[in-house]
Amino acid sequence: MMGGVILCMIEAVGGIFGAYSARQQMQMQQEAQRMQVARMKMMMSRGGENPWEAGYSEELVKSN
Repeated sequence: MMGGVILCMIEAVGGIFGAYSARQQMQMQQEAQRMQVARMKMMMSRGGENPWEAGYSEELVKSN
């Protein structure tokens, strides 16, 4: 009986830790996605249909 109680406690702690880790990872992924979208919007404002092909110039860097 006591072994079963200890096993349940171990499993509960493992489940809580797993849920916490998954939540932290999800938050990190969402933040990375927000940063990527902001970068793409900034590049699109410089011109061009494809943000990755936008022209680079020193004048643009100095103006921002």
